[in-house]
Amino acid sequence: MGLFANLFTKHILNTSLLQDMTDLHSHLLPGVDDGFQTLERTQEALKYMASIGVKRVFFTPHTMADLENTAFSLRKRFEEVKEDLPAGIEVRLASEYMLDDQFSTRLDDLLTIDRDKVLVETSYLASSPEMDQQLYQLRLKGFQPILAHPERYRYMKEADYARLKKEGVFFQLNLLSLSSLYGKEARLKVKWLLNKGYYDFVGTDIHRLRTFQKGLDLIRLSKKEIGLLQPLFENTKLLA
Repeated sequence: MGLFANLFTKHILNTSLLQDMTDLHSHLLPGVDDGFQTLERTQEALKYMASIGVKRVFFTPHTMADLENTAFSLRKRFEEVKEDLPAGIEVRLASEYMLDDQFSTRLDDLLTIDRDKVLVETSYLASSPEMDQQLYQLRLKGFQPILAHPERYRYMKEADYARLKKEGVFFQLNLLSLSSLYGKEARLKVKWLLNKGYYDFVGTDIHRLRTFQKGLDLIRLSKKEIGLLQPLFENTKLLA
């Protein structure tokens, strides 16, 4: 069955999707969260990403209660390393904000995407009881929330996604969710969200190069899926 299915799908590296890609979501800023820990590993990953077509990457380290990251400390770290990053790929700094009980204290100094967009996440198992209010606070301050990897939130049902989209929340697809790397449930949700047209942007959420390469190797796409994904990649390229 797998061999038969492969006759009607393309490996992602054999499509044009990654050509001049902008990666909205990565954990490549070294030594600040659970992502890359050394500059050398970051350099290696960026060189590989450039080799497969990626043109620009947003560094989006976690900002959450369990970490000491602040907008100030992340800007400082970014300035320390950016001159040592490989040529051929552009880098930007933002952050992935956990909707936790400290989120409201960060609203006066956010690391944004495209000036007014903020990448946010929740727990995979349960939402913050204040999530709706937190998203409202963001919009009230003139920001547009982008929900990272919505397909990975186990507690979210179809009605939850529909409500968030109605409220104007953008959705960011994790590239590796197109593989089986995050499990069958996430892959099924990706198909549903894609078919509903709910996704707006795409990012890798890369934490380890080898895991990223393994996930990429598993991604095979139908012609329909490639067509549905193309607007996401194009939208993401437009972000400043």
